[in-house]
Amino acid sequence: MTMVHDNMIKAYRAGKVEDIRSYDFKFNQWAWNSISKIFPEEVVVQPIDVGITQDASFWQNYDKNDVRFVGYRLGAYKKGPNEDGWKMPIHNRVDIEPSDYVFCIDQLNDVSKEDRVKAILENLIAYSNKYILISCWAYDIKIPDEVICRKRHYWELDRYFYLFEKNGFKLIVKAVSSDAINVLYVFKRKF
Repeated sequence: MTMVHDNMIKAYRAGKVEDIRSYDFKFNQWAWNSISKIFPEEVVVQPIDVGITQDASFWQNYDKNDVRFVGYRLGAYKKGPNEDGWKMPIHNRVDIEPSDYVFCIDQLNDVSKEDRVKAILENLIAYSNKYILISCWAYDIKIPDEVICRKRHYWELDRYFYLFEKNGFKLIVKAVSSDAINVLYVFKRKF
């Protein structure tokens, strides 16, 4: 375990939302720094965000009116109407015009069943014209059940690359956060 991981567990255990939000802020900062390095000359226009949480903190420096949100969760610290905490589950496909930029940021860890993970990945592929950006844990982080209201899951995304390949996408970036907790995967459609 890393010190950052241990501090994150302590924050969850103590119910210190401000410490958890501090970690989330650092994650968001890392993710946006990574994205700006990946797309230095491009402007992210009309992105689709799959699996938005209630506060939409990832988009805090972005005009949320320009983002199309798919899926809705009550928040990481509240129980939802189903086992994964989703009010509008992201494994259900919605009819939406595809975008050049599709994001799924820190959401797969909240999904409890593999068939739902596959359905979500297939939805991301269907929603994207050009890029898919997915962040998830870099390894299996053991968060004790009493610390958070629902179990979090580790999905080794590399196991599902075949879904992207068979649909014309190629992995172009795999960035690991400096604390080694998160990974940002960027897939690009091969034309």
